[in-house]
Amino acid sequence: TMAVLYGNDTAVAFARTNHSGIYPSGARLYLLTWQEKEDAYWFGARVPENIVSMECVYITGMPVYEKYSGHPLTLEKHNDEKSINERVAYIMQQRASIMP
Repeated sequence: TMAVLYGNDTAVAFARTNHSGIYPSGARLYLLTWQEKEDAYWFGARVPENIVSMECVYITGMPVYEKYSGHPLTLEKHNDEKSINERVAYIMQQRASIMP
């Protein structure tokens, strides 16, 4: 699999200038995970195929976490507060990529 973290304008602006992982209210982060497949046009390359899951973190004071999975994506019910907190911390601690 491969994953990419996306964010709305508030999250992106924060991530480019701060490294604390404490996003401001209004920030939205989306971690999408795909299955990979061989690239038919580039030997040895792998490209995204099907989306496996989408994890969402909405900052509204306290972070709100949602996870969608399956095909089509459906909202999962979570009761394990510890694993939710671990996923939120992992997602919020990712640093922005620097592109030339």
